[in-house]
Amino acid sequence: MILFIKKCLFVGSLLFLLYACDDRSKDIEVFVQNEYEQQLVLKSLLNPDSVVSIAVHHTVSAATPWSEIPFPFFVDSATVTLYEDSTLVEILPHTHHGIYTSANGYRPKAQHSYYFVVSAPGYDTAYNLPETIPDTASIESVVFIDSIGIYQPQNYNYFLEYYGQTISRLQFSFHDPTGSHNYYALSPVLVEGSIFVTTDNPFAALTDNIGGCPLQGQPACISDECFAGAAPWVNIDIIPYYGNYTIHNMSGIKLGLATVSESYYKRAVSYENYVKLDDNVFQEPYNVYSNIQNGYGLVAAYCANNRLIVF
Repeated sequence: MILFIKKCLFVGSLLFLLYACDDRSKDIEVFVQNEYEQQLVLKSLLNPDSVVSIAVHHTVSAATPWSEIPFPFFVDSATVTLYEDSTLVEILPHTHHGIYTSANGYRPKAQHSYYFVVSAPGYDTAYNLPETIPDTASIESVVFIDSIGIYQPQNYNYFLEYYGQTISRLQFSFHDPTGSHNYYALSPVLVEGSIFVTTDNPFAALTDNIGGCPLQGQPACISDECFAGAAPWVNIDIIPYYGNYTIHNMSGIKLGLATVSESYYKRAVSYENYVKLDDNVFQEPYNVYSNIQNGYGLVAAYCANNRLIVF
């Protein structure tokens, strides 16, 4: 709906400017396309630790009145075929609410490529471009520094309400393989006892760049263009929101470093750009990256390396 409104405002603004720059009267014909063809939306994240699964939904026109929107959004009558390196693996059965899961418990393997072909009555057949499962990133060294100083807001692109907190730092390095262009996603999660808590409360875990390259996207990702073939160090500065809460109240940090596919990276970066532009109604419409042919959505791949660092 937001994308449709932004398109209308963008086109309307152009027409207004054209009219304002010309003092002659003109008759402008505006054609509105009432017919809308629904398309399939495919969503799947492939990784060696999980059984293959994909969600199949359909698009809805932004011009469709709310009372006429076809519910549900998911498609439960699709034929979903999985291929590995162009070889048929399995036709995935429907489990619930548009989710199709391997009945054989099939898990994808590193350095093999995968794609889905999805057909359903009333829709064009959709498929994703082949996705290769990347190898696991190798975390080589880990160092924890209890204190590197006091939080000062001017030193970070992140504002906290309180000042004067002690900053702890977790450093680690990982090996970036040569001979290929690689992409990574970083997700540190603090641990309290047996409970995993997000870094939004009561801590902020900040990393500005890796090897000189800034983190981009939602979730935070990075390409290896600044450190190809090297072993870059990553600094994660851990800052309490409140001065009376220290890192020692936590039992550790779950260090998540994932090797991700190029499609995963492009989607994360484009989604961050979309969020930034979303509040500007006069901005030209921006499309989030998709690797689905004859449809929308994303099929991407990753391989995670999670390590628990105990304080």
